[in-house]
Parts: sequence; C-alpha cells; structure tokens
Amino acid sequence: MTNDMVIIGIDPNTEFIAYCIMSNEKKILDKGICNLSDGMTQFLNNKVKEYNVNGISVEDYEFYGKILNHYHMDTIKLIGRIQQYCEMKELKYWAFTKPDINKSISRNSRSKKASMQGFVKWHLGLKEVIRPQHVNDAVCVAIHCINYLKAGWIK
Repeated sequence: MTNDMVIIGIDPNTEFIAYCIMSNEKKILDKGICNLSDGMTQFLNNKVKEYNVNGISVEDYEFYGKILNHYHMDTIKLIGRIQQYCEMKELKYWAFTKPDINKSISRNSRSKKASMQGFVKWHLGLKEVIRPQHVNDAVCVAIHCINYLKAGWIK
C-alpha cells in the first residue's frame, strides 16, 4: 500500500449514495450524501479529481436466499454503475459485504447500526458519532478497505 492512498467508501442506496473519502492514515477528508438525481458520475469525477482518489470501495449487496424486489435490483444496478465507473477511470474497485465490514470493525458480523456508530467513534478517536447512519456506514466501508489494504489482503 502506498503512503498517499486515498479511497472513497460508498454505502449505495436507491436515491443517494453516502460517501466517505479517507486517507490511508484513516483520516476522513470528506463525507456526506450525494443525491443520485444530482448526477453520480459528475459527483464522483469532482471528488476523484479534488482528492486524487486511487480507488472506490463499496458495500456490496448480499442477497443470499432473499426475495429480490425493485429496491434490491436498483441497488445492485447502482453498484454495477460504480464498478463500471471505476473501470472507465482506471480506478481500483473493491466490494465488501455488510457482515464482513461489521466484523472487521466491531468483531461481530451482526452489529446494529447504532453500535457501529459507537465503534467508529472509538476506532477513529472522534468526540461524537457520525450522523446520519448511512454516512457512518460509508465510513465503515472505508475503514474496512484501509484495514485490508494495510494487511496486504487486497491490492
């Protein structure tokens, strides 16, 4: 892992993406929500350029044994669009499931959103929890990816 690695962690939803731009020192450079109606590609282009981003990490949708509805399909399509964006821009792309992300941060793959906020606060030494919870989820994605990069488990 290079010393100046910057990634975007994304929690995809049907109407918006929650994001966290994080350095490899686990410093949050930017975080928030982008409404998809505002244009995801232009948003990503701006953030990639502004922060010299090396890759994008996404919370992947896990649908084992679940009945898929339009919400699930829209989320899956969005994840595909993000992956395609990374391929076009020659950025690294990583996808992790929610249980894997939770386990890496809280040691419990079934941790609830509220407890994950507490773990992120503790993990990053913050004074307050990150709100809204979707943004905290994006921070979790970024932390998990940085942990894996530092351990050499992914490239």
